[in-house]
Amino acid sequence: MGRPHIVPPWTCLTSHGGLTGVPQVNLPGAHVDGAPVGLSILGARGTDLDLIRLAVALEG
Repeated sequence: MGRPHIVPPWTCLTSHGGLTGVPQVNLPGAHVDGAPVGLSILGARGTDLDLIRLAVALEG
């Protein structure tokens, strides 16, 4: 058996969109002190296409 998988405590902040049923998109950013940094955007229910359009515009 291998080592147990340890989940970092901050990962609980990444799934609220999935838990609440609202659309969510994640955009990659940069690296700060070697750690990846990105942007997670949640929209209101039914705004999936608006959220996708916003993500495409932000990625430029």
